[in-house]
Amino acid sequence: MSKHLIGFFLLLLTVFGCKKEQKDHRFVHLASSKTGIDFVNRITENDSINAVNFQYCYNGGGVRMGDFNNDGLTDIVFTGNQVSSKLYLNQGELSFEGVSEKANFKTSSWTTGVSIVDINSDGLEDIYLNVGGSDCKGDCNNLLFVNQGLDENGVPRFAEEATAYGLDDGNYAQQSVFFDYDGDGDLDVYILHNGNSGIDKNNPVPKQYMPPHLKDFLLRNDTKEGIEHPVFTNVSESVGIVHGGFGLGVGINDFNGDGLIDIYVANDFITEDLLYIQKRHGDSLQPWFEEKSKQLLGHETYNAMGIDFQDINNDTRPDILVLDMLPQDYGRHKKMLGMMNYDKYLLSLRNGYSLQYVHNTLQINNGQLHEKPIKASEIGFLKGLASTDWSWAPLMVDLDNDADKDIYISNGYVKDVADLDYINYSGQNNMFGTREQRIAKQIEFTKKLDSIYLPNFIYENDGALHFTDVSDNWVVGKPSYSNGVAYADLDRDGDLDLVVNNINEPAYLLENTSNNNEETDYLRIQ
Repeated sequence: MSKHLIGFFLLLLTVFGCKKEQKDHRFVHLASSKTGIDFVNRITENDSINAVNFQYCYNGGGVRMGDFNNDGLTDIVFTGNQVSSKLYLNQGELSFEGVSEKANFKTSSWTTGVSIVDINSDGLEDIYLNVGGSDCKGDCNNLLFVNQGLDENGVPRFAEEATAYGLDDGNYAQQSVFFDYDGDGDLDVYILHNGNSGIDKNNPVPKQYMPPHLKDFLLRNDTKEGIEHPVFTNVSESVGIVHGGFGLGVGINDFNGDGLIDIYVANDFITEDLLYIQKRHGDSLQPWFEEKSKQLLGHETYNAMGIDFQDINNDTRPDILVLDMLPQDYGRHKKMLGMMNYDKYLLSLRNGYSLQYVHNTLQINNGQLHEKPIKASEIGFLKGLASTDWSWAPLMVDLDNDADKDIYISNGYVKDVADLDYINYSGQNNMFGTREQRIAKQIEFTKKLDSIYLPNFIYENDGALHFTDVSDNWVVGKPSYSNGVAYADLDRDGDLDLVVNNINEPAYLLENTSNNNEETDYLRIQ
């Protein structure tokens, strides 16, 4: 047999082997050449953007879905930090076209979270972007891209109008969620804040010394005479939104089953998570919020990052999944234990902070007992979900169409600044020289830090709150620095596909092949 013929058969075996591998996995990584998605959230360190001067420089960007041209296909928006955010229109069959330039959707800010909302109720979906940065001083203004309709080629055109709508919040904003908190039929917005601070973010100082720019905002959707579109008014103080922190995630749901929407806020470092329960006096249309985390939760996640606020066990009560950074690897686990300091823990309790521990938490909502709410049960360790390393976005969503919500978790970080050697060096061995010299030495040391480069996690819900790690079974493991994740049925085949925003590598699309290989039922509602 000739060498050419042997090579041909080897090629056939390789091709069929690849096809079999993909068929055996529920999710398939689609190449950029197939999808047309070439977005890369590339971050390049400089004098001001680095892990020393800007601790959140590697927190990454978000991703959201929406139908911006009303063609029935779901489109994708990615946010970029040092690169422009981008919009991709769905062309069908998991193919996308980048139309950012044509759509006038361009950014030069450090954009973080993204929300899709029909801000002016004209039937066209708009894009609200949160903006942060290394040195926000009231000038990191959020951006609102209002959909102006389609051009002659069917591409949506956008105009940036945040100031006109009262949505140009200049604080460091991480994420926003739109919902009708006051029941008047229009959408209000909760804006989650973060930012640099003059104090150590792990220092449990009395809460009155926390910088005021860390407080979150609740903005009410108002009608102004002579203005055709809504204008938003900050009503935070008047409705009890008076707390803040190093916010990284926010979710809404009716936690106590009274028909009113409540708010859960995931705060990083020492600042505790918040659970705002909405209150009303009788039939009053003037709602307010009461922070009840200590009363309703036994303990919380310490470095709270992403959050999902959904019913995970189908009992109609919403549960709460919050992510942290506890590694599964034993060696890495031991190298970062220094951040749990017992004396500091006791001081935090004396200063009024909640019980907080470094691990993912899954808070199961126990509902009410004799018309009084009882504490949630935290079962992260019990269910094997507590340690997924440096994690960002949790999704509780049915990925295999069996009516149970599974869990997808993105993770990874470019510089392991939680490494105990680095922490000790920064705190004890870098005390000499001028401030500039100390910072320069610390920046040089960060260049030698390892990265946390891991595949994302997937847990299958087998029912009765039993979870199985199917990360290797459902998809071919692909290490990444993953941040924002979103899901939608992008190819309209009845199962939910995933899109992941990564740092310094192309974003990727995971095609869900559940309905190709299994007989499952689904209902599509427009």
